[in-house]
Amino acid sequence: MTEHLPETGPNLDPQLSGLQVKLQIATQFAREKLGITSDRLHKIVTPKNLIIGGSIAAPAVVFALGAVEGAMISDGDIPYSIAYGVGNISRAITWARQDPSIIALANHIPQEVINQSMVDALNGIAKTSEMAIAKETMDILLDIRGSIADGTLMVWFITGAFAVRSGGEKLRQRILEGIEALRRHGEQYFILGGEESGIMTALLQDNLTHVIPIVEKPEAVAQIKKEALRHGEHAFYLMADGQDYNNTPWERLIIRKNWLMKTEDGRQIMMIIGDGSVYEEALDLRDQPQQDLTIEELQLAKKNLVNRASQCHIKPDTFETVTVYFGNARLLNESPSGIPFTARQYADKYKTVDIWVDTRSPIIEETIEWLKSRIGADNLQEGRRALVFDTTNKEYFKNFSKMMKDYGVFVYDPFDQDIPQGLPVIVYEEQSAYTIQKADDMVNNHQVERENVATLTDTIFAYEDSLKRGIKSICSAKIYRDVIYQIRDALISGVSAEKIQADLDNRWNSPGLSTPTYEVT
Repeated sequence: MTEHLPETGPNLDPQLSGLQVKLQIATQFAREKLGITSDRLHKIVTPKNLIIGGSIAAPAVVFALGAVEGAMISDGDIPYSIAYGVGNISRAITWARQDPSIIALANHIPQEVINQSMVDALNGIAKTSEMAIAKETMDILLDIRGSIADGTLMVWFITGAFAVRSGGEKLRQRILEGIEALRRHGEQYFILGGEESGIMTALLQDNLTHVIPIVEKPEAVAQIKKEALRHGEHAFYLMADGQDYNNTPWERLIIRKNWLMKTEDGRQIMMIIGDGSVYEEALDLRDQPQQDLTIEELQLAKKNLVNRASQCHIKPDTFETVTVYFGNARLLNESPSGIPFTARQYADKYKTVDIWVDTRSPIIEETIEWLKSRIGADNLQEGRRALVFDTTNKEYFKNFSKMMKDYGVFVYDPFDQDIPQGLPVIVYEEQSAYTIQKADDMVNNHQVERENVATLTDTIFAYEDSLKRGIKSICSAKIYRDVIYQIRDALISGVSAEKIQADLDNRWNSPGLSTPTYEVT
C-alpha cells in the first residue's frame, strides 16, 4: 500500500512489526480520529486475531488500513481519510496478499469477506448523521479516483457521484445502490456456452459479476480461460457432458451455499444460463442457424449442477433452479408427421427451460429505440420512418428488412438510387473489426454524420472500440448481459420465472409462440 507508514510510534508495542504495526496504527487512528470505538473493532485488531478463519483481519480493519494512509497523506483531514479508506478496501486486500508473512493464508481470502468489508464501510457512511462530511467525501472520491484503479466499488461511487453532490438523501441512495451491487458480487451465475459464448465473455468482463463457465467443447477452454484470467476471476472449465478438458469429472466443482441468489421473500435460487446464440454473429438473422448450445445440453448441465450441490451439502429442497436460455425462439422443426413447430413451442411443451430469451427480439428493440432517437418517435412521414442497412450479407439484409417491416420501418439497400438524404445507417459485417472500420470510414468520407450511424457488434471489446470512435454500437453481448441482470433483479424481488417469461413475451410480441402456417421445407 503505502511506502511511508512508520514502523514505530507512540503507544506501540516495540515487538510488533510490519503489517501488525500498520494495523495498530490504523486502529489507533480509527478510534481517536474517526470515532470508531466499537467493541467489535477492539476485539478484532489484535495480532492473535490477525487471521480469522483463513481470511485477512475483518471489515473495519481493512477500511482502517486505507483510512490511515489517507490520513497521513492529507495530514489528518477527516473527509479525505474516510474517502481514501473506502476507496482502498480492495487495494488494501491486494497489498495484504503480497505480505510474505501471511501470503499462504491471504491467497485464500473468500470473496464474501472482501464484499462484506466494502458493505460495512458503505453502511458506516450511509448511517452517518454528518451528511456534510459524507458529501465532501464524495467530492474527494472524485478527485482521487485515478489513484485507486482497482477499487471495485469505485465504479459504483463514481458513476453517481456528480448526481449526489446536491443532497444528502441522493447520496444515501447511491451508497445503498453500491451495497446492492457488492452483494451481487458474491453470487455465482452458472453460464453454459457451446464452442464460444459472447454472453459468457461479457459477464466475465464485469468485475461485479462472478460466473462459472461451463463449455461444451475443449477448444473453447483456451479463450474462456484467457478472459477469466484477464480479470482475475476464479472459474471452472467443464464441458456439459461432465468432463473437463483434462478429463476431470464434475466432482472437481465445489458449489458453495453463498453462491445462491437470495430473494427478498427468503428463497434461494441457483441461476443457470445457457447461451444458444450464434457466436461471432451480432444478430441471429439466418433462417435456420445451428444453435451453439442445445436445450438438451442445458438440461444435462442442470442435472449435474443440482447433483453437485447436494454432494456439497446443499440440500435440494433448500433452493430452486431457474434455467435461462438464449436462443432463436422462431427456429423451425417438424414432428414425425410433418407438423411444424418452433423451438420455443418445443421448450414450452416439454418444460425444458424456465425463461426463454429470444436472441433477435432485444436487439431489434434497441435498434428501434435508437432509430426513434434519430428520427423522432412521432415522425411518421412517408420515407422518413426508414433506415439504411449497409451489409454484404444477403440473408441478413433480407431477414432484417422483414423484421423491421413489422415495426413500420422500411430498410434501404445502400445501393438504392432513391434513398432520402439524412437517413440513419446501420453497418454490419461478419467481423466486428470490419464493421467498425467501415462505419468510421463512412463518417470520415462524409457519407454519413457520426451521430447518425450505428454498428452491429457481438463483443464488449468491439462495443467499446465503437464508442471510442464516437459511434453508437448495438452490441448483442452487452444487450444479453443487461437482460440477464434484469432477470436477476426480478428474481431477487420475488417475481416468479413464469411472470418474468410472460413479461418478456409481452415486451417482445411473443416470438416463437405462434404456430407456423407455412410449409417447412
